[in-house]
Amino acid sequence: MMNEEALIKMQTHAISTVINFANGLHSEEEEADGEEEDNTQIIKIYSASLFESLINLLKKGIENNYEPLQEEAMNLLSVVAQLIEKDFAQYYNVLVPLMT
Repeated sequence: MMNEEALIKMQTHAISTVINFANGLHSEEEEADGEEEDNTQIIKIYSASLFESLINLLKKGIENNYEPLQEEAMNLLSVVAQLIEKDFAQYYNVLVPLMT
């Protein structure tokens, strides 16, 4: 939905929903300390398509000078980067030029 929705405001809300989901995974991970279940695997499975969508939406936010979309995309990047940790490195070089 994040990429397919035509309205930029709806895309922003879709990102907010994913942020809430990812924050929930992060919270559960902290509470589960030592348990075998690893909630980060859910995000890792979808990280490639998620980052592809986020990069496109971040570019759209920049092109349209729509700060709410830019902020939400950056917030989601932050949350997901914390969840996938070292696997985030593969997306770093694509994202940094967008932030300058």
